[in-house]
Amino acid sequence: MKRITIEELRLLNFRGARDVRVSFTAGTNIVCGDNGTGKSTLMDAFLWVLFGKDAEDRKDCEIKRIEAGKTLRRTDATVECRLSVDGRQHTLRRSFREVWSKPRGATEPVFKGNETEYSINDVPKKMSEFDAWVAEHMAPADVFRMLTDADCFPRLRWEKQREKLFELAGGVDEEAVQDGVDGLADLLARLSDKSLEDYKRELAARKRKLRKALDEITPRTDQTRLMIPTTDARDVWERRLAEADQKLAELNREAADFAAQERARGAEARRRVEEVEALKTRMARRTAELRRAAIEEAERLNEGRRQVEVRLQDLQAAEATATRRLKDATAEVDELALRINQKEEACERLRAAWYVESARPYTGDNVCPHCLQPLPEEMQRDNRRRFEESKNERLSQIQTDGHRTKAEITRLEEEMKAAEARVDKAAAEVFEAEKRAETLREELAALPAAVAPAAVDPMADEAYRAMAEELERLEADAPQTSPAPEPNGGAAITARLAALNKERDAVRAGLQLCDTADNLRAEIRRLDEESRTLAQQLSDADRDEDTMRRYTRARIEALERRVNSLFRTVRFRLFAYTQEGGEVEVCVPLVGADGVPYPVANTAAQVLAGLEIIHVLQQHAGVSAPVFVDGAERLTHFPRMDHQAILLKVAQGVRPMRVECAEAQKEEERA
Repeated sequence: MKRITIEELRLLNFRGARDVRVSFTAGTNIVCGDNGTGKSTLMDAFLWVLFGKDAEDRKDCEIKRIEAGKTLRRTDATVECRLSVDGRQHTLRRSFREVWSKPRGATEPVFKGNETEYSINDVPKKMSEFDAWVAEHMAPADVFRMLTDADCFPRLRWEKQREKLFELAGGVDEEAVQDGVDGLADLLARLSDKSLEDYKRELAARKRKLRKALDEITPRTDQTRLMIPTTDARDVWERRLAEADQKLAELNREAADFAAQERARGAEARRRVEEVEALKTRMARRTAELRRAAIEEAERLNEGRRQVEVRLQDLQAAEATATRRLKDATAEVDELALRINQKEEACERLRAAWYVESARPYTGDNVCPHCLQPLPEEMQRDNRRRFEESKNERLSQIQTDGHRTKAEITRLEEEMKAAEARVDKAAAEVFEAEKRAETLREELAALPAAVAPAAVDPMADEAYRAMAEELERLEADAPQTSPAPEPNGGAAITARLAALNKERDAVRAGLQLCDTADNLRAEIRRLDEESRTLAQQLSDADRDEDTMRRYTRARIEALERRVNSLFRTVRFRLFAYTQEGGEVEVCVPLVGADGVPYPVANTAAQVLAGLEIIHVLQQHAGVSAPVFVDGAERLTHFPRMDHQAILLKVAQGVRPMRVECAEAQKEEERA
């Protein structure tokens, strides 16, 4: 078993301690002191240097020393612990220090925050390295607190206590427990790979669903029963339907016979109408032929006049065309005359410009503008030569522009001659057309007047008279009034059919009510069967739940026996019963021979129970760690302990606190 002991603790500005150094022996150490002397701070410092938490498992706790109600600034809270781990000494140090820095341009440093420094055997470490060393050489934080604090395990939540106790017990003989529960083997065979916990949750959900379904069936059955309609028996409705179908078939045959007669009468009437309409069409066609013959005779008599009118129309069209050409040619002549005039004016301007440029004399300055001395002869000749070249170039350009403009005038004059020729030609064509049109108008006036088509009297035509007499005969033979309706005619048959169909629909509605009633009764039978099925499923679920409850109870009782066998004076109740008889999982430590629950036991019994629990936990973990007992004055006698013990005991008037060795005290008492 790994043995861990504290040899020395040093506290610098940690909580109420300015600089406290405490040494311990490997056995039982009694820390005596009045209230407020820092006894409990020793346990907080020991846990803080290892895990960064105090005895209350608080990470965010007041660490720095407080004086006059204020936390001291510019001080570092430090705890240093010298340990012995299996005989090898190690020094662990944790320091909570302030970080101050002076910004650029500032005269005073500024507080930037806090940081924690770690070291092992005077070698600085990172937090992860420090925590890993503690976990490897000692134990993880949650485990070590249970091994060193007598009040830690009883203060845990009952679920955590159960979990740790089951870990200590190491399980039970599952086969023996299962063999002792009736029906469990069959249940496990049905579960296959599913766990009991999963099946328990599934079963609870299924029972809720089954109860809900059962609760809903009775209202549904009552509602369905109320919905069953009251009606005659099905055979009564079927007999009425057969009678209505027979009457309907007879009436349909009667209606078919009447329809056949109506179709025959209708065919004869349509034949007469078609014959009359065909005769009227022939008469209209004959009238049109007579009118067309009268028009053709009038056209024959007017043929000569028509030909002259056609020729006159053609001449008038030709005259209009020639007039348009004359107008277009005249406009073109006017446009060309305007353009020629513009070009001639341009020629005059060019001629005047040429004379001006030709007469322009040389006015160049023969004196240097800088030194005001006469220029050399050569430079004067160069200036004159450049002036003459520029002048000749300008005169040549004016002359070229004048020749180009003159050529443009010549081209426009040629175009104007052609346009004037077209004007003359168009004017001659207009004159000729007007002359010929006048001749045709005189010829048209000399012809007889136009003859209009003669009026047509169809009755003067023999063929038309014959058709009119035939039409008169057919109209005289046609009936003048519609036949009176028969008593059993179409309207009466339709009314009787409507009445019979209405009666038949009422019968079918009655049969539908019968169908509805049968369906609702079938639904009631189905709901009753479903209710029985659900009740059986709920009963099966209750049976499985009872089997699992009995198995859980047997397993917990076996675990209780297994757990309680590890302790001498402490027992644990892991199972409780409700007033309704149901089982509830709990974890209640029981102290002493009377089994007093830990929360209501006296303080001495609580301390002894905590020490016994620590003894078992250290045996299971294989670690002998220092055990702190706060409020040790509650006991007058401590049991023999194999681990290092640090008893924090209130001693009135003792300031500062002191550490005494229990073994040394006993030797003195014996002496």
